[in-house]
Amino acid sequence: MTYAELCAEFLPRPIHSEEQFAATQQRIDQVIDSFGLRPEPPTEDEQDYLGILGLVVMEWEELSGITKQIEGPREGSVILRNKEEIRTYLQQITEEIEQEV
Repeated sequence: MTYAELCAEFLPRPIHSEEQFAATQQRIDQVIDSFGLRPEPPTEDEQDYLGILGLVVMEWEELSGITKQIEGPREGSVILRNKEEIRTYLQQITEEIEQEV
């Protein structure tokens, strides 16, 4: 999908509540889960979109003092402090998904 199409479905915005935080996490999970349903790897637009959502989540976590809990095969706590760490983390997830497919 293009960046514009992804934004049309769920526009990245600053998080101001637990409900918005949960919705943003759910959207990240939806996009990542969609990678397993197709043979091609994530596009640059999809990676950029996830990067922005990750930054929004990171900002909320820093402001609210929480750490994102990851469930499933990558279970544990992750703190991503900058854009490069987010890109690296998303790349690792992408590679894991590609290996599973």
